[in-house]
Amino acid sequence: MSSHKRVSSSIGDLTLFYSGASSLSNFHLSQFESVSIDGSKKHFTCVEQYFKYNKALYFNDQKTAEEILAEENPMKMRAVGRTVKGFDEKKWDEIKEDVMKRGLLAKFKQNNEARKELFESVNSRCVFCAPSDPIWGIGLDITDDELIDDKKWKGQNKLGRILDEVREELWMKPEYAANKAILFKDDKMRDEIMNNAEDPWHVKACGRKVKNFDNDLWEEKSYEIMKTGVREKFQQNPEFLRELLKIGKTHRDRYDEPRQQGPFKMAW
Repeated sequence: MSSHKRVSSSIGDLTLFYSGASSLSNFHLSQFESVSIDGSKKHFTCVEQYFKYNKALYFNDQKTAEEILAEENPMKMRAVGRTVKGFDEKKWDEIKEDVMKRGLLAKFKQNNEARKELFESVNSRCVFCAPSDPIWGIGLDITDDELIDDKKWKGQNKLGRILDEVREELWMKPEYAANKAILFKDDKMRDEIMNNAEDPWHVKACGRKVKNFDNDLWEEKSYEIMKTGVREKFQQNPEFLRELLKIGKTHRDRYDEPRQQGPFKMAW
């Protein structure tokens, strides 16, 4: 299979992928930078490299970590990553999904084309059709007729589930205004917005020109976008959060019974 494909099934739409030709694959070459578990910021060529590099670092195998970072072939990165000294599967199980998610977030935040293709899978489940991987994949080939029934899957599809989480998190970020165009399948306006992301006034103007616009559907989605944007604003700006807390304290002092105000609950 050269890329990913979307299919309809009795359990809803599925976006199937396997080979490195798909931007959803960890083997797909997508340059990005990210902070590793040791606090250092490094450049990576794909998520497989990021994942295996952090695996080696976690078990203090610096030599293998450097070998992984020097590799250019994702298949070889995976092979070297399987030789990490001092590896403890139980310990790795405790953090590996978080490491994977961090790598995927960095990749899709920093690669417009890959992010666009991830967004196109909205309202579907990403399914990693790896026949030999019952953990990250479903344990079935992408051509297997049984994959349209998740009860017949032979794997946990952890990579697919994390991709779904990453897509939903990024989809709700206000800076990715192309969501509106993607939602209503206006490819021309989507590209116009993504190519002018640094000009907020132009982006806003483009957003008003999206074709096939459905006000009811957009109201449903835009509320979640605004809610997530406001939450992240205060979580990432301590000075703003302090001001918000002052307002909250004033409110509590004014009324006998504390009340939850606003469209969201703060995550502390």
